[in-house]
Amino acid sequence: MGAAASIYSETFDALSAESDKPASTEDVPDEFLRDELKRLRQEITKATLAVQDKGDKHNLGLKVKTRLMAENDSDIKEPVNYNVMDNTLLFLPAKAVDELGLQANMDDKGDTEKTMWAGRVWQLRALLNFTHTAKLKIMDETGRKGIPAERLDHIQTVIADPEKKEMLSRMAARWRGTCLRKRLNLDLLNPLRFANLKGTLVYAHGSGGCSWDNYRLCRMICGQGLLVVAPDGFAYPRNTAMGQMRHKDVRPLIKSDEDCDYWKGDLLYTSGASGELTYSTKAEKVLDDPDSFRDLYERCYQLRRAELHFTIARLPQFSKTQGFFLGGTSEGAMTVSRFDDQRYGGMLIGRFINSFSIEYCYFTPDPEDGELGGQVDVPTLNIIGDQDEFFGPNESVAKAVVEDGVSGYGDKKLDGHGYDSLVGSGATCALVVVNEGGVHAPCDTHDNFLRQLFETFFTRPGAIFKLPKIWKMESSRKDLIKRVKGTEEDDSTTNVVLITVPKMKYPNKANLREVEHMMNLEKLGAHGTAAAFAKELALRMEEEDAEVAKKLAEAHAMVAEIKKNKKFAAEQKKQTYYSKDKQIHKGAYHI
Repeated sequence: MGAAASIYSETFDALSAESDKPASTEDVPDEFLRDELKRLRQEITKATLAVQDKGDKHNLGLKVKTRLMAENDSDIKEPVNYNVMDNTLLFLPAKAVDELGLQANMDDKGDTEKTMWAGRVWQLRALLNFTHTAKLKIMDETGRKGIPAERLDHIQTVIADPEKKEMLSRMAARWRGTCLRKRLNLDLLNPLRFANLKGTLVYAHGSGGCSWDNYRLCRMICGQGLLVVAPDGFAYPRNTAMGQMRHKDVRPLIKSDEDCDYWKGDLLYTSGASGELTYSTKAEKVLDDPDSFRDLYERCYQLRRAELHFTIARLPQFSKTQGFFLGGTSEGAMTVSRFDDQRYGGMLIGRFINSFSIEYCYFTPDPEDGELGGQVDVPTLNIIGDQDEFFGPNESVAKAVVEDGVSGYGDKKLDGHGYDSLVGSGATCALVVVNEGGVHAPCDTHDNFLRQLFETFFTRPGAIFKLPKIWKMESSRKDLIKRVKGTEEDDSTTNVVLITVPKMKYPNKANLREVEHMMNLEKLGAHGTAAAFAKELALRMEEEDAEVAKKLAEAHAMVAEIKKNKKFAAEQKKQTYYSKDKQIHKGAYHI
């Protein structure tokens, strides 16, 4: 053990037991708690001075910085009345956790420790308030001066004047209104303007909420240094208007020592979905009343588009200045695909559309809704599997519906991806990625590829259509993709490229460090350690393939049921106020 480590060990070992005590508990008297806080503060101060003194004597240059931190199991209170913003999910990267003084409760796949924080807006607000209150208590104990007596006398004199008292009352009411309005935005994230984050992503989850692959993608992207803001349409209380449309019972805030394995299915909810806008696209549901389902999908889109507009308008100013990304999966991807983002101009610096084909299909009421609805010069990334059970070109719900010549609807030339739609829209920077063997949940088959893809997209969005050329220079990535076709070399301003991604050679449940180790071992040949590795690798791949095959079998059975019943009926889309959503805002600001 080095000298510095020894000094720290000698000084703080005696305090380790004390630091494990809870910061607060209901059955501890306030007087006792104050005494304990005071005693511990004195001990920490004494230890700090001792370490600094030893460091100076040994010329070690040691510095000790103490900071209050609210633990995730602190006694925080839920809001009495939830607003629309309170249950928005936040995924904060390591730099943001340090900047806000939070206790990390989330990691990414393969991490050895938790460095990120995941929770809801109201939970973050409560933790920050808890820390602020604790600071005030410590200041009171260390002799913080209250309001001087002469100042109190002056205040009483002012209040005694009816006119001045009325004016102060109006000021207090205005202040309370300001505080209430601040709860409806994300101003509490403003301190992160100094954290040097890599960007901000506004993420739209799928039709089942932000669990499963949605949660994995948010963790993955947050782990790359981006702030992720994800409105949760299922977290509103059941007795509210929003909760009657969609609701799931939610889990409490994840604790720092709680198991949150990357491959756990649901870390957010404790119940199934309820409400008038919840659905499951299965044969026995859709075939019961197909017209109502089409109307339901449209109502869901209108809800989700309003949700995005509300959230974007309330992003912290540094996110708007820096520029933000949009992204979504399944229903959320359909929303991002159709979303009219003209009003945001150059603030929107990229979008990704995951597990949706950007085509006219059962999920879009009419052909126009299968086209790109936003700015064509925003870098766009479309990701989908060729075995996607809902929107893919083979054995999917969309395919079954469009092939019914009597009552089916959708694009007769169903590609299962958005290449033609993006070319037709004149997209100036777009990449379409088709995962071979990929299903609706891309992490099951291409998790490690997505990590590398997003790394390039979030750092070089304006060059995403050049991915084949960019990755050609890197030996570990150049064989991961195959360019199929593109428009980047013709005379038009349209730059859309289609690539395919072969089945992954290494297990998706391994992290990229492990994959690199596997690649190095493989070079040793089929003997010794390499032979044992090859056997283990085969077993792991066999397990993952079996899981994917099971999901595919269930999906194919569902599609077979749809083909058997054939009860889809085309219906003219009704014109509503929102039909004009795609109007061009001529005054939009572009960077």
